[in-house]
Amino acid sequence: ALAPDSWMVQRHRAYSLWAEGKWPEAIAVAKAIADKGPFTLEHVEPYGDLMFSVGRIEEVIALIERVRTIEPLVMYVSRDLQWDLTAVGRYEEAEVEYQRSKSLDGSHFSPDFTTFLRLLAREDTDVQTLRALHRKIVEEMPPGSPAYFKELGDKLHDRPGMRALIAKAAEDQPRLSIQNLADALGDAELSLAATRKEWDGPSPDYRKYWLLFLMPYSGMRSLPGYKQLMRDVGLADYWRKTGDWGDICKPVGSDDFECR
Repeated sequence: ALAPDSWMVQRHRAYSLWAEGKWPEAIAVAKAIADKGPFTLEHVEPYGDLMFSVGRIEEVIALIERVRTIEPLVMYVSRDLQWDLTAVGRYEEAEVEYQRSKSLDGSHFSPDFTTFLRLLAREDTDVQTLRALHRKIVEEMPPGSPAYFKELGDKLHDRPGMRALIAKAAEDQPRLSIQNLADALGDAELSLAATRKEWDGPSPDYRKYWLLFLMPYSGMRSLPGYKQLMRDVGLADYWRKTGDWGDICKPVGSDDFECR
């Protein structure tokens, strides 16, 4: 009531509209904040957040790359860009950004984990390289982290053994990272099953939708079950109504779609 035009008020409104299931309206409000300017990380962040939630990842990359030019030393800008590039398969660029991020202050846990997955997905990766990065991640892990990731270090030379360990962990210690590890190890069905466990319908939390797009290695996103998940969480309906399909799924004919 005191400041209806404040960008901070509008930012809160954008996220609240998402929570109410009014996704097009939420994205429109977030875009208005970004368009009004000035172009700063704070002003454009809500728009990037919500665009990623609906799979418009290349647009987010272009936005974050602009942010990086004005905030080159902010670690989480680099972290987010690495995830974004990975989600659409731009792995070489993600690696370049990872190398740049090593000199930045802040937590390196997420970039290290992203890179570990990228290396794990390649069967020709040197095992010693994997082990060195695995040790670094284990040292960075917070208390209470699941034991299975530490145990993975003894099996980095044994891909079937790693798959078996992750499959068992999916039953005994369900964690979100299982879907990423299963994807990097080429187990699309397990990655999908681990993802599916987290969903029972559309979510008021826009951040939860980010996790749907971060499994690019195994072909999981091309499975029929993934397409059904897109229907169940409300994304397919959003894409169909708005025509903004983004980068992961595309329409096929008048009433179907496919994902990659």
